[in-house]
Amino acid sequence: MIVVKQAPNEQQQAYEELFVYTRNIYANQCNRRFTWGVTICGTLVRACLFGHDKVVVSDIMDIAAVDGRSGFVSLLINWSLCESAQLGYDPTIRWVEATRKWEIDVYDEESHVTHTYHDAVLMHDAYSVFGRHTRCFKAKMTVADGADTDADADSDSDADSDADSGADSGADSGANSDADTDSDADTDPDAGAGGQVRVKRVVIKDSWAHACTFNGIASRDELVYLREIRDRLRGKCDLNGKYPRLDAGGIVRIRDSVHRDVTRDDTTRTFISNLGAKVVSSIPSREHRRMAMSPIGRPLQTVNSVDELIVVVHDAMCAHAAILEHCHILHRDISINNILIRGEGDRIVGMLTDFDCAVRTGGATGGQQDPDRTGTQPFMSIGNLELSSVERTALDDWESLIYILCWLGTMGINLEDG
Repeated sequence: MIVVKQAPNEQQQAYEELFVYTRNIYANQCNRRFTWGVTICGTLVRACLFGHDKVVVSDIMDIAAVDGRSGFVSLLINWSLCESAQLGYDPTIRWVEATRKWEIDVYDEESHVTHTYHDAVLMHDAYSVFGRHTRCFKAKMTVADGADTDADADSDSDADSDADSGADSGADSGANSDADTDSDADTDPDAGAGGQVRVKRVVIKDSWAHACTFNGIASRDELVYLREIRDRLRGKCDLNGKYPRLDAGGIVRIRDSVHRDVTRDDTTRTFISNLGAKVVSSIPSREHRRMAMSPIGRPLQTVNSVDELIVVVHDAMCAHAAILEHCHILHRDISINNILIRGEGDRIVGMLTDFDCAVRTGGATGGQQDPDRTGTQPFMSIGNLELSSVERTALDDWESLIYILCWLGTMGINLEDG
């Protein structure tokens, strides 16, 4: 992006336009990790690197002077020789012209295997300059029939209904929503002599999360939480489909631009490491995480009646209670975006999604040390809104549920009521 102004005193306006263009790029290019920009005001040139928490601006290059022209030309030459990853693109998200859809790699940290999902459709974009830049896709993966994972086996009993999955707060109502009634694992009869294959449908959540630790242990890591929830609730059939089931996930792996046979974790340090120690230390560390979850669902406000609403909310809060009891994980973001609905006709199931804001309530990490204000503002508890020093408990989440019911009672339980 290049913004050109006639006079040097228009620098602030150039920055403002660059911010607008950057936000639009993140919203429309779902394979963007970071962006570059240039402002030219009169003869003064500045290069800008837009990270996830701040913008790093270069020293001024005055193209009216020899040194300035030399620096600007060197910058352009270096950009022309860069690979796409160095320009801010994500090589693990690829556009397939034949299908007009995306192909996405998800690295699984448990199995150390990269899974490739196809026919990915963007459901929620990252329309912001800073932050997590959460994007969500609906995608598919073809697996050999009989090669079921434990998660696949859980979904067999739900094969005639919609699928559900979790995503980011504010993203769930779009990212996890699917008006189709496809099952999350369909059989392809045209697999040929090699046997039938199954098409597994998932939601892929891609975000840049803070690398938070407590005593050397990741204290707020949605991937860790989802693995623990999956493992500890395995076998509890009454909870099937009521919480997101992690299929694969980990930090995105990017091939090193110098050593082509080496892949590295994609973090903010990946693209700012050459900016100097002082700059690097001033930028919060984020990790590029990606996870595939199943099944896929619809927004809470697609319920058809109060009776359905009661069933869906009951199921979601049953999952909330079970996760708190068995996993010691408190959700902390109960909102209309994070309760989904699945099923058709008489078979309705509710699901609790999005554990970005969750914290542990006990165990090795000692629980939440300093309560912070987090969640979706219209549904926050009073203690949360007032940033009370009192530790958050399940009562805060139940209070949020009361506000959800008040909201739906006022606005209407269905999106078409308005």
